[in-house]
Amino acid sequence: MKKYISVLALDVKNTIFKVLGILILMSAVQLGYFYLYLQKEIEMWHSVESSWQVPGMVTSFDWMLTDSRMEIFFMITVALICLVLIWGCSEHGKVRSKFTWHRLQIERRQVFAVWVVYRVFCMALVVAWQILLTIVMDGMYQEMWAQGYAPQSLFLACYRNHFMHGLVPFSDPLWVVRNVCFILFWGMGTAYVGYAGFAEHQQGCGIVITGILFTVLLFHMIGSDLWFKILCLAVPILLMVGIIISVKGSLGEYYDG
Repeated sequence: MKKYISVLALDVKNTIFKVLGILILMSAVQLGYFYLYLQKEIEMWHSVESSWQVPGMVTSFDWMLTDSRMEIFFMITVALICLVLIWGCSEHGKVRSKFTWHRLQIERRQVFAVWVVYRVFCMALVVAWQILLTIVMDGMYQEMWAQGYAPQSLFLACYRNHFMHGLVPFSDPLWVVRNVCFILFWGMGTAYVGYAGFAEHQQGCGIVITGILFTVLLFHMIGSDLWFKILCLAVPILLMVGIIISVKGSLGEYYDG
């Protein structure tokens, strides 16, 4: 168990502060942008009231999420963290990592497994963080504008807004499975590309990177078409199967220094 903890500790040290830094930075950008957007909507609302002498209509929270394009910030965050997780294992601390593996006599696929677990955790953290940010934005919406007008705005947004429904797919078990597959694939894909660069084994890296970007784009897309649902599940599952086959083959031997 100690050798797994040693590998995990080295990986965490190389990447965790960058991951948290990106989350904090993008949170500040996202909340700041939403605050400015909310202020603009409130000013327009007051302008309508003063011009027409009638109460302005309060814009729903789900429409504000749609109109402000919050999913773009999420996609940028996921892409940046995937990049950090790839470079964290392929470049930073390269000599030190090789020395640690040689000393521990640990198998390459065991290193890969540890990296996958850590990266899946990081990607799940990103999704959970975005859900928390959305809750904060709803609080801003309630405090600055709605003022009790829409007490169920967040709950309704999970059904009406594609991005929110992708994050929290209430009463839609297929999209829950899709989210799990996406998170697993992001973790496994970043570990594979990072390790491939570390071990100078480039086979399939381009396909995996393309798959990561494609699934990030698919995350906020919700459709009822059967073929679209099959596509959303097939892409990450097939790529994960391919990664496992590759790891069992060329990346499965002991590290020999």
